[in-house]
This record gives sequence, C-alpha cells and structure tokens, in this order.
Amino acid sequence: MSTRSTEASDDEPVRTGRRRWFIITLAAIAVLVACVAGLWWAITAASSAGDVAVDKRETLALKTRWQASYDAILPIAKDFASTTGPTLDSAAYRSRVAAARLVVDAISDAPLTLRGNRDLRDSTLSGASEVLDGMEALLQAASKNDTSAVDAAAGTIDQGTTTLKDAGAALDAKIAARGWR
Repeated sequence: MSTRSTEASDDEPVRTGRRRWFIITLAAIAVLVACVAGLWWAITAASSAGDVAVDKRETLALKTRWQASYDAILPIAKDFASTTGPTLDSAAYRSRVAAARLVVDAISDAPLTLRGNRDLRDSTLSGASEVLDGMEALLQAASKNDTSAVDAAAGTIDQGTTTLKDAGAALDAKIAARGWR
C-alpha cells in the first residue's frame, strides 16, 4: 500500500504542472487573439475614416463639375428651344456647344478613386455628352431640314438630359445622406 500512496503523490505534481502549462497557454492565445483583433479594429477604423474624407472630397468635387456642365448646357438648350425659323445662327450655336463640351470633358479630369464616385462621374459624363451630341445632330438636321433626324436628335437630347439629371439627383442624395452640405 505504501507504493500506491507514493505513486499518487508523484502523479499529482505532474498533473498540476500540465494544468498550469495548459492554462498559461490558453491565456497566451487569448491575449494574442485580443491583440490581433484590436490591431485589426484600429487599422479598419483608421482606413475607413480616410475613406470617408476621400469620398467627401471626391463627391463634392464631382458635384461641382456636374453643376458646371449643367450650367453650361442649360442656356444653350433654352436658347435653342426658343429660336425658330431662319433666325437660327448655326455657327454661334456650334461655338457655344464646343465651349460647353470643354466644360463637360473636364469632368473626366476629376481624380476619383472610389468605385461609386467613378460610376457617378461616368453617368454625368455620359448624360452631358449625349446632350451635346444631340445638340450637334440637331443643328446638322436643322440645316438640312431633315425632320426625322431632328426627331432622333431631340430624343437623344431628352435621353441625355434624363441621365444627367439622374446623376445630379444621385449626387444630391449621397451628399444629403452623409450630411456634407
């Protein structure tokens, strides 16, 4: 019997040592996981704060360019719509459309890094370019008295105007949703 009590006492320190080692290992793993999670959270928070600043800067710059293109196109469209008959000065309108195209082309110069902003830029550029293309086609058709071409050009202008206005509305909605005004 004395052998058994000696074995039991020898086995007990081994179990306690293993248990202590297991607890220390678990604690070390928990600390490591907490450190990694904290580092990940800090990096994510820092990068998303940077993304918000970039998004704001890009969106507001894009809105400014959208407004400039809209302001360049609208007076031409209004003047053209109010002009009738032989009083149409085709050369003057072509010159105004060319000047507006420079403003519209400047939209593509906006440095954008975020995908959503690039999509808004492309939509704005597409709509404004379509309006200007329609205006040029309308001038061409009007000079030839081609009624079917005039109707097609008017349809192109309407479609471009809708795309341009939708892009502006999307920009306004994004700016308002984020409280950037």
